[in-house]
Amino acid sequence: MASDDNDPYSNSLDRNDTERDLYAVLHISKDADTTTIQQAYRRLTLLYHPDKHTDPRLKQMTMDLFIQVKKAYDIINNPQKRAIYDALGMKGLKEEGWEIISRMKTAREILDEYERLAKEREERRLNQMTNTTSSVHSTIDLTDMFNQIQSSDENEEFSPDFHITEFTIEESIDIPITSQDTAMISAVATTRNQRGTGSLTTSFRHLLSDLSWFRMDLTCSQRPHLGLRYFRRITQKFHASVATTFSFINGRRAIATPGFVFSITYQLSHHLTSSLQWKTGRGSFMKGALQYDNQKWAISSAVQLGIVNTFATVDGAYRFPGVCNLRFSFKMFVFGPWIEYGIDRQFTKYTHGSAAVAISAKMGVLLRLKFNRGSQVFTIPLPLSKEILPSAIFYATVTPVLAYFVLDRFVIQPYIRLEQEREQKRRDDEERENQGERRREAMNAQEVLRSLVEQVKEKEGPQGLLILRAHYGHLTSAMNESLIKIIDVTIPLQTLVKDSTLKIETTVSKSNLTGFYDPCIGEEKSLFIKYSFHSQIHTVTYKDTDPVLLPNRTLFRTHSTTSSTTTNFGYDQVPEAEKQARVNQVFSSVADKYDLMNDVMSFGIHRIWKDYFIRVVRPDPQWNYIDVAGGTGDIAFRYLKDIDRYQPPSQIPTSATPEAPTHTYMAESLEQTRIRPTSKCVVADINPQMLAVGKQRAIDNNFHDRIQWIEANAEELPFENEQFDVYTIAFGIRNCTHIDRVVSEAYRVLKKGGRFLCLEFSQVNNTLLRYFYDQYSKTFIPPMGQIIANDWKSYQYLIESIRVFPKQTEFADLIRSCQFRYVTYENLSFGVAAIHSGYKL
Repeated sequence: MASDDNDPYSNSLDRNDTERDLYAVLHISKDADTTTIQQAYRRLTLLYHPDKHTDPRLKQMTMDLFIQVKKAYDIINNPQKRAIYDALGMKGLKEEGWEIISRMKTAREILDEYERLAKEREERRLNQMTNTTSSVHSTIDLTDMFNQIQSSDENEEFSPDFHITEFTIEESIDIPITSQDTAMISAVATTRNQRGTGSLTTSFRHLLSDLSWFRMDLTCSQRPHLGLRYFRRITQKFHASVATTFSFINGRRAIATPGFVFSITYQLSHHLTSSLQWKTGRGSFMKGALQYDNQKWAISSAVQLGIVNTFATVDGAYRFPGVCNLRFSFKMFVFGPWIEYGIDRQFTKYTHGSAAVAISAKMGVLLRLKFNRGSQVFTIPLPLSKEILPSAIFYATVTPVLAYFVLDRFVIQPYIRLEQEREQKRRDDEERENQGERRREAMNAQEVLRSLVEQVKEKEGPQGLLILRAHYGHLTSAMNESLIKIIDVTIPLQTLVKDSTLKIETTVSKSNLTGFYDPCIGEEKSLFIKYSFHSQIHTVTYKDTDPVLLPNRTLFRTHSTTSSTTTNFGYDQVPEAEKQARVNQVFSSVADKYDLMNDVMSFGIHRIWKDYFIRVVRPDPQWNYIDVAGGTGDIAFRYLKDIDRYQPPSQIPTSATPEAPTHTYMAESLEQTRIRPTSKCVVADINPQMLAVGKQRAIDNNFHDRIQWIEANAEELPFENEQFDVYTIAFGIRNCTHIDRVVSEAYRVLKKGGRFLCLEFSQVNNTLLRYFYDQYSKTFIPPMGQIIANDWKSYQYLIESIRVFPKQTEFADLIRSCQFRYVTYENLSFGVAAIHSGYKL
């Protein structure tokens, strides 16, 4: 979409459209409705109105801010422009040809249309330059290796003979002449069984109209020939073509043609296409085919009837999006069946590879490898045996898979990481180049807002919301040592306060906000705010992309328990007040068979994870230890057993009172009195059925007098501040309503120097393994829950809760936001589970 040269603010955002987010300019979320957009616009235009200033310099700077808001509003308030911006950003609004956008409704349609326009633009660019392609085909005979493996002569020395039976190289050049005419020159050189051949082909293609084209090929070889082809699109769904070849024979004194080839194609439906081909003359045949293609499956079938070659075939491919494609083929010839199966995968942005195994009685076993790198194609057929040998089939199937995993681990993934680092460095360098300009804009904005901040404070009064101090950037415990990576944003935040509320709904980097810029490009950033509300001082820290809402109601005990806010319960959204009751119902249902089902679901691997988890904890008998959400005692028992290995139980302090106060008692007196632990080992769980199972197991294992059992909510533990040296929670935090409150509560009850450790299911980091793990979880675990525990729904929830739990890096960021330091995580079993750790300093 071209800009209007007469528009006074047409370029105010374009120069930084890769950095400036329009939603951040308006301080709204991406899903804001029309009313919210208009309210934000009215408020900001009043705030930045140039008429509020008499100083010419301030008036001009205010005009710049006013224009930014106006530009953002004009785009976000226009449904068509907003849809394009959401899908493509500012680059989409600059694309020509968007006059059809009035017919577009979804982001997918907009993306498809943008890709079409971009493709047309790329084709126009390519029409002005030559395009080269090349291919290499090399057949390496490995049959002697398997012949010797199958040999019964034990005295024969194993020395297989590998040799290349065929080698072909082809190079072609496309030369656009005009917008309708294209020429191509291609050369092929082949050596087969020590005999060489070659050919040179010159092609000319002329576009007759938008519906038809004509092509002529002239090939110079041992038998020169001339090929002609005509294509016509009769209707939108019906295509037809005719082709023939004239060969020069008898020393080029005569011309012969083997006949004509007629082809028609008809699209039966959106996913189904049919075709019919008829060849006349020598080697005549008739072939019919059907092709079905959707997002997951691509299946084709064909039947050919001919004098020389008659066959039937079924080919198919199943797509695993973002992972790989599995392919199969079954052909029935006169000499017998031909079976082929294989896999192909995108290695990098420009590299694609595939491996296929072909089996037939006539040919034996063949492994075909193929690699595409840009416009280059490498094909390597490897005949393994002339007979159908199980060993040849096994090695042809397994070897490429193992080779891929090794290649992926040691070559592809390091290369991808290197490319990502280079791309990130390039973006960081570009941002640093623009940092000076962004800093100047931010300082100008703060200078404008400084003249307005006193008016906002006066309206708020001493009981209102006053921003005392706000810092944005790379916040560390030694803040004074890194001031170069921090900027003061007290003024811009105070000017956004209205009716004792500060609300910034955008979820992009806060460096996009007015008066902000990025002081530490490429590093983790946070927003620290110290504010006064009702004459009480509070502090809060937000992650860079978190929405901001002050006053922070979680700091007050007055927040309502009947909030309409929803949260995840598996894949479902339920009111926060309902989640805990539902979780309690789940664990009450599975309590008796919980450990048995864990064994079945993980094939016993969860025991290895827990044993390793305890080794990471490194138990000490002098510590005060708490295991939260540990009702069955599995982790606590391991903790005590590890201590017993190094110190006799008689020397270890035990509980002073066998029965600890219940959570019900403590909840009623929480505001007045918190308790201290009465044992060196405490197990807390909100579910009484799980605790009952744990207590019985403690008696069976002779641990009943060494553990204090507490029925308590992980979000509100009944203990005084700084009571424990180590806090663990295993496979429980994902079931809590507010994960951040659980981590904050852990921080509160830990002593200085105490350690937080969490063992939880996480995200598998290998795309192929993740797919199979997801399929196993969805199709195997709920039915096993029904068989063993007679409870399908509870185990369905447990699987869904794993899927919606934050990724490793996201959860680590959450732990840091709760003031823990030296936060790390370690993946177990390729990321099926992970151990997170942090220290209270």
